[in-house]
Amino acid sequence: MNSLSDEELVRLAKEGQTEAFGYLYSRYRYRIFRLAKSRLQDDQLAKDATQETFLRALRGLKGFRGDSKFYGWVYVIAVNLCAGVTRKIRLEHKHCRPDPLYLKEEIEAAEFDIQKQKFISKIDDELDGLPRILREALILREIEGMSYKEMAHTLNISLNAVASRVHCARKRLREKFAPHFQEVVN
Repeated sequence: MNSLSDEELVRLAKEGQTEAFGYLYSRYRYRIFRLAKSRLQDDQLAKDATQETFLRALRGLKGFRGDSKFYGWVYVIAVNLCAGVTRKIRLEHKHCRPDPLYLKEEIEAAEFDIQKQKFISKIDDELDGLPRILREALILREIEGMSYKEMAHTLNISLNAVASRVHCARKRLREKFAPHFQEVVN
């Protein structure tokens, strides 16, 4: 069953074969997790968002018409879910002050993490520093491997807009990393 296309697995899942949806989940859970992690910046929240994304997809599967690819549809569910989680967190923390001891521990843990994975952290920082629309385009293209056409459909923008966003994101990262590579060369 693992060799079946997404379309075939969706059809089987709609017919009640839950194992087919399990294969779709296995195929895309890590990609959705990476998306959620990039948006929520927290492993546990990203895991929860990934599970909730697929639960919503399963519940809404009968309404999935197949106009877009399954991954594109699940991607949109995940983006909307992450936006809701972010809004909820902002509202919950709007009026509360964090515990200073907790913040100190968090900062120390973050500093240790940065030392341990310096280069990966730098890449993440630079990606996070990009405007959301550029970061999203670059992740879809370079990490998720989507074609420009798939990206245009998923993001509901023109092919020219997709190309422009990917170009601008790559250019900004090149500009950010150029000094670091000069240090290595010299």
